[in-house]
Amino acid sequence: MNFLFFGELMLRLTSAREGERLAFADILRITPGGSEANSAVAIKALGDHKVTFLSAFPDNPLGEKCLRALKAFGVNVIPLPSQSKRIGLYWLDIGKGPRSSNVYYDRDNSAFDMIDPETILSEHLECDWFHSSGITPAISERTCKALFRCIEFLPPNVPFSLDLNFRSKLWQWAEEKKMRAIYDKLSHRAVLLSGNESDFQTCFGLKPAGKTMEDIYSSIANVVFSRYHGLRFLAVNLRTSHSATRNSWSGMLFVRDGSSYKKFISQVIEIDTIIDRLGTGDSFTAGILHGLTSFADDYKRTLDFAIMLSALKHSIFGDFSCFSEEDVNKALQTLGSGQIER
Repeated sequence: MNFLFFGELMLRLTSAREGERLAFADILRITPGGSEANSAVAIKALGDHKVTFLSAFPDNPLGEKCLRALKAFGVNVIPLPSQSKRIGLYWLDIGKGPRSSNVYYDRDNSAFDMIDPETILSEHLECDWFHSSGITPAISERTCKALFRCIEFLPPNVPFSLDLNFRSKLWQWAEEKKMRAIYDKLSHRAVLLSGNESDFQTCFGLKPAGKTMEDIYSSIANVVFSRYHGLRFLAVNLRTSHSATRNSWSGMLFVRDGSSYKKFISQVIEIDTIIDRLGTGDSFTAGILHGLTSFADDYKRTLDFAIMLSALKHSIFGDFSCFSEEDVNKALQTLGSGQIER
């Protein structure tokens, strides 16, 4: 399978010392990160896929650092020209126990933000599956136009998936009504929508009925499938946060079946010691994409695989997931018990 991902790869800055507040840090750890790139790396690690990342990078050592990071994981890169020499940054204050994590963006006028949509050509969109996220149109009007230009060149038979990824700190250039109109237009082209426990309500202005998560998302699936006729899959990762370092993690997958849909529910995985939760939703999406293209119509297997992959991602530092299909299958066999292999 030839996957193409479109989005921005940034550099992430965090304190090098565990538990240290960002404001008091004097030694920083620098790692690459960004939703679409995270999913690209995760799916490349899973199997024999061809994976390409379409983006813009500054022509300087920081841009080279990002390129090297992707290529080290076997991801091909199509670099687009840009008017900026800046790399996008985000600063992460990692939470612990009752203290929440906080993200601070510094990505205005980055190479990706200053992308010229006209530099995207039809030959760039030669793939079997195209993926992006709601972060890309949120960055600026330019990046929003660039994503729609990609979709314009995308052949009708090539699936498009969208990770909703609503980021309130990024949607500054468009008011709520326009933001939802953008999500609506993108979703009309999508075959897969993925998101977390609140993305669907925020992005589409839905007020679902029901008391349980199953009831709530069944009502969401009813609305979304009736609204977007080309949509085939709706994937939801569900997080219950007991603290910054202890979460309950699960998911649901809805699959269109004629005029109705089939519903699949994963087991709940208790994650007692979170090392890093950034990129976990992106690895969930990568697991869904891998399953849909590798496990035929075994949708329960696809969902369980995606949930376990993203649960494993909680156990390592950084945005990128580096787990193979074998790693995930072994964890599924032991139900994530973390037993020592001897």
